[in-house]
Amino acid sequence: MFDIFGILGVPLGWVMWQISRVIDSYALALFVFTVLINVLLFPLNLKQQKSSAKMAKIQPELKELQEKYKDDREQLQQKMMELYRREKYNPASGCLPLFIQMPILFGMISVIYSPLTHLLRLPQSTVSLAQDILARLYVGQTFRGLDVQLAVISAINENPNAFYAIGPNALSAVSALDMTFLGIDLTVVPNPDMLFGGAWNPVVLIPFLSGASALVVSLIMMRFTAANPNNAAMPGGAASMKMMMYVMPVFSVMFAFSVAGGVGLYWLYANIVSIGRTLLVNKIYNPAEMARKAKEEFDQRKEQEKQERQKEKAEAKKRVKEGTSTEADKEKAMSAKELARKKLAEARQRDAEKYGEEYVEVTDADLR
Repeated sequence: MFDIFGILGVPLGWVMWQISRVIDSYALALFVFTVLINVLLFPLNLKQQKSSAKMAKIQPELKELQEKYKDDREQLQQKMMELYRREKYNPASGCLPLFIQMPILFGMISVIYSPLTHLLRLPQSTVSLAQDILARLYVGQTFRGLDVQLAVISAINENPNAFYAIGPNALSAVSALDMTFLGIDLTVVPNPDMLFGGAWNPVVLIPFLSGASALVVSLIMMRFTAANPNNAAMPGGAASMKMMMYVMPVFSVMFAFSVAGGVGLYWLYANIVSIGRTLLVNKIYNPAEMARKAKEEFDQRKEQEKQERQKEKAEAKKRVKEGTSTEADKEKAMSAKELARKKLAEARQRDAEKYGEEYVEVTDADLR
């Protein structure tokens, strides 16, 4: 898995390196990187929002199809696909941003855990030599694959003379690398002992800030989702929204407690930027507004169709009375019960003729 992280980290590390050459603050460079990535992904986020808005728009017609073909699943699927094609709606289009954001997160883990490779751009031979020296200095101590470069930096800062073999330029670059934010060492993995065990370290605040920012994102999303009448009418919709409101903050806290402070800070930045992005895309494409408008148009169309049917029925009755009606006019002039009786009688007549059975008159009980 670490190799996958490393591969994903190569392009992201290059971007972070370029930003760091302009901005001398690691934390600020990380924020600029987060904003830049979100700007690049904004068209996809906008496409996802447009897909959600389009889904809200077609909900009234979709619900009508589901009610009409509830006993014929195959016909329902066919009609739904026809509706999607007509409206140019792709149910899977909204998942693309998520599929892209996860590899970015994995790549950022590599960037933050491998600063010698991605930020200082040291040759692999130099990095390997530094790791070998670290292993000799701490015999019997095992470093995880993700932790080893951070351990090298810490060891060089404590005992630079032990790493003279990597060369003065590399030593100088490592010593000058400042991965702190307001005095917080972002290479440290936070743990509860820092808060309750007497080993206070401000890096422990990052998981809680990440959780708080995730809660704000969830509340904003919940507000927009609840405003959509289609979602409010869905069974369990409110319960699902409340579940997500609690799950995401808890996940953010747990995630930030399992990684170095720099990754947690990136997650915090991503949540903050997500708040602005969510407000913006909902201003451009608001599913709730489109759902309300679509329902109004759907209700108006249904009312117009009802009035047209009533008008056609009145005209058909008039022609029946005048004796100028066609068979179609006679059917239109019938009530729903009369038409159902006629259809059932015709079906029984066909079956009786086909199978040589006795024709049985249709009764009111047959129409219940």
